[in-house]
Amino acid sequence: RATFSPNYRQKKRRINHRLLVLLSMGMTQRDAARFLHVDRKTIARRLEFLGTKARQENLQFIEHFQQVHGAITELQFDDLITIEHTKCKPVSLTVAVDAKTRLIIDTVAAQIPASGHLAAISRKKYGKRPDLSRKARAQLFAKLACCVPDVTHIASDQHKDYPRVVKAYFPGSEHTCYKSIKGSISGQGELKKTGFDPLFSINHTLAMLRAKICRLFRRTWNTTKRIDRLLDAVDIYTLMHNRNILKNHVKLKRC
Repeated sequence: RATFSPNYRQKKRRINHRLLVLLSMGMTQRDAARFLHVDRKTIARRLEFLGTKARQENLQFIEHFQQVHGAITELQFDDLITIEHTKCKPVSLTVAVDAKTRLIIDTVAAQIPASGHLAAISRKKYGKRPDLSRKARAQLFAKLACCVPDVTHIASDQHKDYPRVVKAYFPGSEHTCYKSIKGSISGQGELKKTGFDPLFSINHTLAMLRAKICRLFRRTWNTTKRIDRLLDAVDIYTLMHNRNILKNHVKLKRC
């Protein structure tokens, strides 16, 4: 029955949808294996499969959303800092969202060098770590320029590299930079301690990523071993996040 399906030759196709839900609700891979009564290696292989599938569906979702509900014209983006294996190996996860609906449009991750008091320890232990975030950010904006070409306003914080990449790929758009505000206790430290946050859409989305993907928790023993597996987990959550946003968007339009 799965001859012409991407699930062909999978012995336990029944776990795919349930695993998609579990991984986007903060459950670890080992706990998902226990819950679904399968081996953890099966979950690891299925994470890669579902991540690739979710990545393709996300691109189709954004294209379909714009055809039905109109073009995305306002964009917000920012970096979320996480780690791979140890705090001496930080990773930058750049996320771009629709400012009006909080749809996650695309994400990209890249290694960055350690900073602060960990910089010297990182260099001594693992050698000099190159900063690949600029290149990854350029790749993200190259894809954004193709899937959301009608963007007229882009908002971000005052990161020194942001104006350069925005000007390169969206030269006709207005780019507004807001001063970073101290984070609040709530929202995994991503929501800001202020009455009105002009970057609420991206900050709220980053807070949800922190809360819904176990390897992104502020205090956790679940760490990413490979950056591509981190992207698989983020793409799986993105698919479920966008589906829920679309349901709420359609309900509001009906009301």
